[in-house]
Amino acid sequence: MKNNNKPQKVLVFGVGVIGAYLTHALAEAGNEVTVLVREDRAKMLNENGLRIWHHLQKKETVDKVEAVSSIEGRRFDAAFVVMIPFFLVMLAALVLIIGVWNRVSDFKLAYLLSLLFLEVMNWYDGIVIDRLWVGHSRFWLLPGCEDIPYVQTWAQVLKKRTILTLIWIVGAPLVAGIVVTL
Repeated sequence: MKNNNKPQKVLVFGVGVIGAYLTHALAEAGNEVTVLVREDRAKMLNENGLRIWHHLQKKETVDKVEAVSSIEGRRFDAAFVVMIPFFLVMLAALVLIIGVWNRVSDFKLAYLLSLLFLEVMNWYDGIVIDRLWVGHSRFWLLPGCEDIPYVQTWAQVLKKRTILTLIWIVGAPLVAGIVVTL
């Protein structure tokens, strides 16, 4: 992503697995990469850099990128939003499972199946993945980040998952509508 050997100013919004690797690749190519993250994550990244353990190469890279929690007043040559693709993949999978695999054509049934799927994933992700697995697995210990609380408290999990429950109650009819129009 270089233009006449001049580094580009690039914004990456969403530094999960895909966003972190994209950030690493852009920085490695010599671009000036800024990541937009929550304030606590910005502080951690600015202090420690973006650390990625490459399992196949058995090496760790540390990229110095600017992490910010606001981009007000800033200009960039390019921006990448890397949170949305996950939701699009999940939407496509849900539509295929309910509409194609299960051959559901009734809106009410499509709604109930969508809601069931979304709620099970919501609470499973919050409790089993985020709270139990990430919170109690040595695999998720990030070098240099041991003192930063990145595992949510039970109260935070319950609040976030309850809000998502309300969102899925509204979102499930959208999925059902797509299913019955197939």
